[in-house]
Amino acid sequence: REVILSSGEYDFNQENFEYSEAAGHSFPRTITIAAPETTSVRLDVAKVLEAESMLSNFNIALRVIAKNILHMKPGYFRLSSDFKLKVTHNGKSFEENGNALHEIVTFKQLGPK
Repeated sequence: REVILSSGEYDFNQENFEYSEAAGHSFPRTITIAAPETTSVRLDVAKVLEAESMLSNFNIALRVIAKNILHMKPGYFRLSSDFKLKVTHNGKSFEENGNALHEIVTFKQLGPK
């Protein structure tokens, strides 16, 4: 086994936004994270398992403060995504495919509404 080191730099791209009334936010249906020339993973949302406005968990007074004074409107998503992982090391490329359970919490609108 060998550890692959990087500079810590990576690209994070979000695409194909979809709006959820339940969460009051959009979420990206495609997320790509890539470390230049070594590693990339692409997540394509297969199923939205949960979407909700996180303010619904609080009493009305806290909701008013969060929304109107702090200008917070957090949304929560639990997603099941198909992933494709690519790793290149010492001139050899490897690919893995699978399914990942992941979550997104957003405090501002992502993408178009």
